[in-house]
Amino acid sequence: MTSLAEIVATNLVHYNLWTAVEDVVLSSRTVLCGAPPPTSVIATDSSTVLSDQEYVLPLLVSEKLTLATLDGIFREIAERRAGVRPEKVIGGILNTDGTVVYYFIWDGVAKPRKN
Repeated sequence: MTSLAEIVATNLVHYNLWTAVEDVVLSSRTVLCGAPPPTSVIATDSSTVLSDQEYVLPLLVSEKLTLATLDGIFREIAERRAGVRPEKVIGGILNTDGTVVYYFIWDGVAKPRKN
């Protein structure tokens, strides 16, 4: 049987064209780390940031997360990055029909983007 992390990693590589996707084993679960394609641009307040390395948290659509769980994930990733917490983690949510959708999970409150 294929694991949740493997399904999301396959989707990132083959559909979303990410590179260097690797498993990062944390104490409670596995997250994925990789590089989105160079055309992936994330617009913030007034600046545009090109992302070189992102973290993806594989989730099932039926899964319930708490703020404490999310904080623990951000903390463990920070420990692996010399104490630097990531600005966000991307939730890769697997639906029952096999589709994967992605949502940003920000570390704290984020200002809404202008469209």
